Amino acid sequence: MERSAEPRPLHTVTHWLHWVIIVGVSWAQREVTVQQGPLYRTVGSDVTIWCKVSGYQGPSEQNFQFSIYLPTSPDREVQIFYGSYSAKVILRVLPDTLLVTMPHEELERTEGSSLEMTCRVSRASSQHTHLSVSWLLDPQDVILSLSRDFVQVPGKSFSERFRSGDIRLDKLSDSDYKLTIKQLRLSDQGDLFCRGSEWIQDRDGTWTQIMEKKSENTMVKVSALQGGDFQVQVQSPDTTIQIWGLLEVTCSISRYNLIGGQFRVSWLLDGAVVVTWNPSGVSNINIPYRIREEKGQISVRRQDQDTWTLRISYTTEQETGSYMCEVTEEETRRRRQSSPVSVTIQTPVFRFQNVTLSIEASELYEGDSVALFCQVSSPSPSLDMTWLTLRPSGRWGGGSFAETRR
Repeated sequence: MERSAEPRPLHTVTHWLHWVIIVGVSWAQREVTVQQGPLYRTVGSDVTIWCKVSGYQGPSEQNFQFSIYLPTSPDREVQIFYGSYSAKVILRVLPDTLLVTMPHEELERTEGSSLEMTCRVSRASSQHTHLSVSWLLDPQDVILSLSRDFVQVPGKSFSERFRSGDIRLDKLSDSDYKLTIKQLRLSDQGDLFCRGSEWIQDRDGTWTQIMEKKSENTMVKVSALQGGDFQVQVQSPDTTIQIWGLLEVTCSISRYNLIGGQFRVSWLLDGAVVVTWNPSGVSNINIPYRIREEKGQISVRRQDQDTWTLRISYTTEQETGSYMCEVTEEETRRRRQSSPVSVTIQTPVFRFQNVTLSIEASELYEGDSVALFCQVSSPSPSLDMTWLTLRPSGRWGGGSFAETRR
């Protein structure tokens, strides 16, 4: 069934729009320009037209007049005030031909099963327009979109599932689009909509949306698998950490009539997987963090049967964000996610005017002792200092901690 967009006020249905700026004769010459036309907009849609004035050196207050030339009197002159300058743009109003259709259904699926839905989006415009298509859940949460430039863009809460191939969008024909979810989750339950938008490119190169419509909804009910179940919790002992500090994010499960089980555990930062712990005990570190792994700055440890901890040392600002745990039971393919926990990595405001490191000896031999001197210029009466060594492997070695007071 087709659902038409709610009619909106028709701002202009005319061919000529005329901007007039009223100025005094004593001011310098100026130029008035508007968007390059003709502009095409769909009946029922809004239109915005800018007016630009250059070369004006008078008072900040200026008076503008907006005039319309009706198609029935295209040559009718509008009164031009003394000393005024003007510009024109043609606006052409197109009929609304956008159609967005999808059967209204009620579907029942089991957690972990697949879902395919097809939507038809078409238009019959006399002008060259582009279409964009989006799938939505209840009814503003974007699952996946195909932009007017044919680029697939997942919604924020579905980005990791898109990267893993769990959700995809295929264009079957000029007007048919298919959404596929390979493994449904309980969170996928709700009303699913298809949204189509029509775009046109103006003469200045900008793209403008001229119409948007939604399909009828399809109600999807996802039932949990039978048998035991579990829930996932995530916590961090410190959610505000100084830069170069230690971050620990612990993931644990609570069982409900679930005995045994092989679990795969993933830590996600702002929807992107950081590391995955496999039932074999091997951890897969995501590419952006592999250098950190080589330096020994990231690791996963299983504390007990139901608890796993991610450790990141020498934290940087890129570790700031929202952490979640996702746990999958391998045999049943049951998957659960935790609620998020927010972590902030703080960069201290350094007031140091100068920091220098010096050494007494110019040549050292194995077995010699050495004295290092660190001089800091700071108005702070108390400083925390850490001595570190950068080893040939690229790893930083920790040293002693000392507090200096004045």
